[in-house]
Amino acid sequence: MPSKTYKNPHYIRDGKILLYNRERSSVIQARLSVEGVKGYIVKSTGKRDFTEAARVAEEIYDDYRYRVRHDLDVGSYTFETLFNKWWSVTEQTLSVHRKRFITGTANRYLIPYFGSRPTSAISDEFVAQYWDWRVNYWSSGEGEKAIEAAKKRRTTKKNPRINRLGNVAKVPAKKTLQMEQSVLRQIFYWAKRTGRLKNEPLVKVPNLNRGHKEGVARRPAFDIHEWRILTKFMRSWVREESEGHQPRKNGKFGKMKDEEVTMVHSLHRFQRAMVRDYVLFLGYSGLRPNEARQLRWCDIV
Repeated sequence: MPSKTYKNPHYIRDGKILLYNRERSSVIQARLSVEGVKGYIVKSTGKRDFTEAARVAEEIYDDYRYRVRHDLDVGSYTFETLFNKWWSVTEQTLSVHRKRFITGTANRYLIPYFGSRPTSAISDEFVAQYWDWRVNYWSSGEGEKAIEAAKKRRTTKKNPRINRLGNVAKVPAKKTLQMEQSVLRQIFYWAKRTGRLKNEPLVKVPNLNRGHKEGVARRPAFDIHEWRILTKFMRSWVREESEGHQPRKNGKFGKMKDEEVTMVHSLHRFQRAMVRDYVLFLGYSGLRPNEARQLRWCDIV
């Protein structure tokens, strides 16, 4: 029997669909009992006329039956649950570099903005507002807090590479936004194709206005004169002896032997050579620091 909270109850489809009104509302609701789905499914028809409401309710009922027959998900999704579903079937097909980019983008931008939003409520307008939020993120109070928190983090064995965010671009380059656009399009296209999303929203990076020109987002760089000074200095810096940097002879571990002193100096020269090679490699390849850190021999050979 219908509950007392149901007004004007009407059964159709042999009792599988119950149409009713809620208290203080003239919009007709539909309670569906679909074989293969645990419990009831309650949806608003958005209609006040019984005939129109019955038509909408039957369409919803048939849609759920189709999903059950074809082993499609019938639950409701937030963007975060949708992303996790997509990631579980996509992760294994991607390269290491692509995985790092997507997880970093999702954790830092996509989940905070879209995360708790129901997929049915992700409209073209809501996606368009994301780009304004994203462009201004590092200038907002939230972004500034993230930078301050990153400065206080320390490296550990589990997280040997901590991004200090010290050189983060306040305004992202258009190429960066286009890469994020690509990720969003992949997620929504997959969701539509697998029946998890009815309408695929429009995802398009807008043209940056005058205040957001790419030139504003560029970070300071060496000019050719400064670069020559740096490279010339580093050549002599690597060759020079470590005079005036003798280790303590009566420290915690006692007096050091001559060969140990020589070994320390050799280590210093090796470390300087590595720094020099790293700087030269970045300068002549044009790679970003994070891209260079992820580079492997297999990417070159």
